[in-house]
Amino acid sequence: MFEQGERPIREEVTNPMSRRLSLMLIAGVGFACESTTDNLSSDPRETPLRMRRQADGMVMIYIPPGDFSMGSSLIESVVLSGSLARGDLKLFLFSDQHPRHTVYLDGYWIDQTEVTVGMFKNFVEATGYVTTAEREGWAKPWRAASKELEWPMVRGADWLHPRGPGSSAEDDHPVVQVSWEDAMAYCRWVGATLPTEAQWEKAARGIDGRRYPWGDDFDGTRLNYGDRNCPVGRWRDSDYDDGYAFTSPVGAYPQGASPYGFLDMAGNVWEWVFDWYDEEYYGHSPASNPRGPSTGGMKSQRGGSWYDGEPEGWVTCVVRHQNPPNDRYEDVGFRCAVWSDTVVRK
Repeated sequence: MFEQGERPIREEVTNPMSRRLSLMLIAGVGFACESTTDNLSSDPRETPLRMRRQADGMVMIYIPPGDFSMGSSLIESVVLSGSLARGDLKLFLFSDQHPRHTVYLDGYWIDQTEVTVGMFKNFVEATGYVTTAEREGWAKPWRAASKELEWPMVRGADWLHPRGPGSSAEDDHPVVQVSWEDAMAYCRWVGATLPTEAQWEKAARGIDGRRYPWGDDFDGTRLNYGDRNCPVGRWRDSDYDDGYAFTSPVGAYPQGASPYGFLDMAGNVWEWVFDWYDEEYYGHSPASNPRGPSTGGMKSQRGGSWYDGEPEGWVTCVVRHQNPPNDRYEDVGFRCAVWSDTVVRK
């Protein structure tokens, strides 16, 4: 367990064995259908079924039931970074991503983008909800400091002031500085929940086992990550310029879409998911509809963020991260999901 105010430090290792519808009603919430197909298939290349959620205007995309390949092999979990010629070659082992295994999921809906600041404002105005950061008076923006001190507890930082007092959140950017509890409260408001790790990963990579939403090869023009604008010097990748130092508007990189059409599933912000985190869960998880361990101390996060740069392994479809459920950061947001194996058409 990490001490309050301390963020898990991403570990660099040199030993590969070291750890590191016309109308649909769901739970009484309305969805207006944008496009449909009568022959839903497990092939993500077909036209996806989409619906716009009435509560917040979010577009949800349906993923039909079927198998997909989750996680990575041990070899795939090892990532080289830097250059031998420059003398900065490093070896990263993402030990919680393996074994690679086949998972079956029932059909479900998931948000096309991360929930935005503007959507969260509507939620707060409609319900009077007060976030964890507002109740406790602090949140964690990034600050230039040593790794151990980069994410301090800053008084007055919250979802409206993500970098602290005097800063302001933009409506079309993903909402950040929200805890897991805050994310769940929002999802319940729209009649949904947070996606499981398996749901999130299938939405991000489809059924062909790709490493990034767009394919197997990294392309820094397709996402917001630790590029030359990134304030974190040790992660900065000077080969690309994505135009943003911190968060970007949701959907700003359509060329980075997943096979099903989801956006920002690599970079921009880490996303809370439903599961408790267990580094070794993939070794014994159920083959059908896994929902994570029954208990735990950390909640899982997926996708990487603007903070993450070299190596590119921090913005893959399979990367996993974790934090206590009441924690909140300037690079963590969320999207919602709904289990539904039956589409009801008016």
